[in-house]
Amino acid sequence: MGDALTADAGRLLLVDDDAAGLLVLQRHLTNAGYQTRALSGGEAAWQLLDSGNERFDALILDRIMPGLDGLQLLARLRVDERFRLTPVVLQTAAVSPQEMLEGFQSGASYYLTKPLDAAMLLAVVKAAVAEARSVGELRTQIREQQTSLRMLKEGRFEFQTPKEALSLSAHLAHAFPDPDRVSMGLLELLVNAVEHGNLGIGYQRKGELLEVNGLEGEIARRLELPDHREKKVEVRFIRDEEQVEVRIRDQGVGFDYLPFLCFQAERAFDAHGRGIAMAKLCSFDVLEYRGSGNEVRAKVRLE
Repeated sequence: MGDALTADAGRLLLVDDDAAGLLVLQRHLTNAGYQTRALSGGEAAWQLLDSGNERFDALILDRIMPGLDGLQLLARLRVDERFRLTPVVLQTAAVSPQEMLEGFQSGASYYLTKPLDAAMLLAVVKAAVAEARSVGELRTQIREQQTSLRMLKEGRFEFQTPKEALSLSAHLAHAFPDPDRVSMGLLELLVNAVEHGNLGIGYQRKGELLEVNGLEGEIARRLELPDHREKKVEVRFIRDEEQVEVRIRDQGVGFDYLPFLCFQAERAFDAHGRGIAMAKLCSFDVLEYRGSGNEVRAKVRLE
């Protein structure tokens, strides 16, 4: 099996009306250690998911299917509290920028093209399962936090590590009207401030590290370097009668943030790099970077 993963690699639901393509997809993922369930149409997939009888870390949907197609099923999932944060990979031969944008705006987390590229498939699925587990851990921490933060008017926090970012995201999410909505967006912005801001891990380098499972080790190494050891991320929280706002400022040199505020065709098939755009689209009413890009402000309006 070569790069086979453990039995705990993840559980996936595969949906495609093309039986041959579905078999190839399932074979690649099963050989890599994933547990899979394959269905031939969107309606059958929805009935299974809606029943609650089985749980999946991520879904791979064909975009074009008779009956309930991938986009329609995705839209149904994203308005259902149970599946709103479940990572969804769209598999399609439709790769124009407009079609990809439509998929991302509908809530797709990742894209795969046909014909299938096995290496790309495994990289994207690995990222999707990792995202699902981050969501699960974050939700667990949110449930364990007290809800008294709804009364918080202003606060200031500092942190240094991705683990602290996870804890702070879960903590601050309670200060917002809908904790689940903002939690992953908060986590993305806080982790980005550590990785790309304080530690200077660029986009390309992060992709290289993810390919060899080296990101966590590189973060730990850089945190111990003299140039980074004292760096912290500052978070300010402000609530008024109209909105809830967080201001996140790192001690890095900044970055060209404009390409990351929206979905870019050239990055559509990368296993990372869409978190800021997803946070802007799904988590906050306003998201804006300031100056060189080392400060971001995210806001949710109060009804």
